[in-house]
Amino acid sequence: MNIDDINLAMKCAFKSSFNSEDPSTKVGAAIIKDNKILSVGYNRPPHNWEGEFIWNKDVSKGIENTKYPYVIHAEMDAIMNYKGKLGDLKDACMCVTLCPCENCAKLISTSGIKTVVYYSDRDAVEIRCAKRLLKNCGIKCISMGDIAACNYSFVREAVVETIEDKRLKLAK
Repeated sequence: MNIDDINLAMKCAFKSSFNSEDPSTKVGAAIIKDNKILSVGYNRPPHNWEGEFIWNKDVSKGIENTKYPYVIHAEMDAIMNYKGKLGDLKDACMCVTLCPCENCAKLISTSGIKTVVYYSDRDAVEIRCAKRLLKNCGIKCISMGDIAACNYSFVREAVVETIEDKRLKLAK
């Protein structure tokens, strides 16, 4: 995977994240293979969710009253959005704006994806478990901060393109 592919996929992940309705955590993911974006996803409610979605993060009233057991993560969404054969994801790279959780890492490990590049991270047990799971499954898990050739221009480009896309939609 070359740096241009990673920058392109991360830009697509950021653009996708802007579609999330989550008021606190907008996450996007993009899958790339052979210089081609195969799929994108973002954190969202399940399809056909009836009523207003629970975006609450406060677990003091019970986990069932938060977004956590219900939200579809960006990584899951990107894999589910892929329209080809699942086997085509073998040796692909997933770029994601936030390091995957342990459940997404399980899905990634069974999909055939061989590299995960993430933009940001957090120190939580589920993230440590996810990194361990990916490593033990032979999947490279790389922070954008560890990629020397990264210039982070994809963030600015994603924001500018998204604003321009919205402007064009409003003009129609």
